[in-house]
Amino acid sequence: MKNTSILPNLKHCPNLWAVLFFIVSILFFNTDLKAQITIEENHIAGEMLNRYSSLSRMQETTSGWRVQLLATTDRMKLESTLKDLEEKYPDLKIHWEHAAPYFRLRAGAFKKKLDAYQLLQSMKEDFPSAYLIRDKKIPPAEFVGL
Repeated sequence: MKNTSILPNLKHCPNLWAVLFFIVSILFFNTDLKAQITIEENHIAGEMLNRYSSLSRMQETTSGWRVQLLATTDRMKLESTLKDLEEKYPDLKIHWEHAAPYFRLRAGAFKKKLDAYQLLQSMKEDFPSAYLIRDKKIPPAEFVGL
């Protein structure tokens, strides 16, 4: 019968045994092997990143999330709701704006949608029709938790 094994007959290759033992001992017994990775930053990419960072800091507003509580054409309703809100939630940042013909009453200013969602859930009892909105003009000082 002919030997069809891929590996040669190991009895006739004593040097192969030595090589295999050497490789196995290096792999399993030598724990001092360490890899070193060097990353070199392209100076143009670094300059672009620095410029982007400085431009971002100069922006007067940025994008984030708010909870819209009310949209009405009645200014008196807006003012009474605002007064009630300030009494019930004294630490909450309230924002209102007028975009004719509507007055919009919004609460909070969050970078993350999940944080805004938590506020929405806590206010659903008082404002069942409240919902999240994306606001692209939030001054950085208004963000909650920053």
